[in-house]
Amino acid sequence: MKLPPLKLDHLERLTDGTGILQFAQFGVGDPHSGYTTDDNTRALIVAARLPRGPVREHLASTYLRFLLYAQRPDGTLAHEVSYERSPSQLAVSDDGFGRCLWACGEVVASDLPEAMKGAAASIFQRALPHLADIRHPRGWANAIQGLALWTSHMDAGMVSDAAARCAEDLLSRFEMPSVTEWVWFEDILTYEPGRLPLGLLYAAALTRDTRYLEAGERVLAFLERTLYEATPAGRIFSAIGNRGWYRRGGPRAVYDQQPIDASSMVEAAAAAAVMTRNPRYRLLARDAFAWFLGANTLGMPLYNPETGGCHDGLTPQGVNLNAGSESTICYLIARLTVAALNHSPRSGSGRAGALPISRLLAGRPRALELRDARRVESAPEPPAPPLPPVKPTAGPHPVTPMRRR
Repeated sequence: MKLPPLKLDHLERLTDGTGILQFAQFGVGDPHSGYTTDDNTRALIVAARLPRGPVREHLASTYLRFLLYAQRPDGTLAHEVSYERSPSQLAVSDDGFGRCLWACGEVVASDLPEAMKGAAASIFQRALPHLADIRHPRGWANAIQGLALWTSHMDAGMVSDAAARCAEDLLSRFEMPSVTEWVWFEDILTYEPGRLPLGLLYAAALTRDTRYLEAGERVLAFLERTLYEATPAGRIFSAIGNRGWYRRGGPRAVYDQQPIDASSMVEAAAAAAVMTRNPRYRLLARDAFAWFLGANTLGMPLYNPETGGCHDGLTPQGVNLNAGSESTICYLIARLTVAALNHSPRSGSGRAGALPISRLLAGRPRALELRDARRVESAPEPPAPPLPPVKPTAGPHPVTPMRRR
């Protein structure tokens, strides 16, 4: 798959000496929106995966400094910081707390300077005692990624046990159905759908427990049926709209669609592709990424190659031309994930530039290898059709931010 060149211009524009601003008015960072811990942890994940260079180290240092400031003496984190650098009294959500552990795990497992790894380890260790307070499935899934990456480079011990507990908590929300078509953790399908099966895949890679792999694949099959549509031009990814979501047995909302949903599916499908060597998952990742480039229900690209930014979503009237931090970061994570997938050996690899989950797959049990080989021995990977051409977006645009959970 030929990808757009990696461009960090908009990410750098939204980043100042404090961190990355939450929202943007069109392509300009909005100081009134301040900074969130959630966005800065996402941005840190991007920085940890970037190629080596001074820009990468500058960005990683900025986002780590923000987290050090947002973390309270007891190890919890403030949800947001104002433009005047005043932390809020509200604590970060379960999603954001788990993502903080994930971001720190990415740094520790990266080739960033040792001093930055030390800062990430400090944040991680001070936050870890609060892991038991998480009650939301996405929080568990995010935390599992960070805990698993930590164990790939640091002493496992208590962290490995904590990851296993999170995995059991996540699996407890999932009933392996034998008849029903609703293969999900809740009675409503909302935002970031790929995050939950990705958590299960990381749990399988860490623990070698095939229950997590089987559950993760069942969920991905459900999401494939639910979120992908056949069109005359080819299959497209169609996220659940945040104007009502999709409640079990009810109607499905089509708009507004958000980049976080496509990005999470790219990550989950790519991890499954490396873990199982099933070519179907490579196609799922490719089609979810193509959503950013115009292969979507409106046929309009969200990624702007002139600015390096990603617009905030698809509305019934067209593309929302605001380009906040979450949207741009989600695009960059998806772009880096597909690039890593394109260069990953089918069996996984721990080398630099590989998908993070590859680090956990080295030396996996022979039983998993045989299971994978039986699955794919008669399923060659079909050639990938060309991606839609990337062109600047145009069209109607609301001026309100798209983040609505």
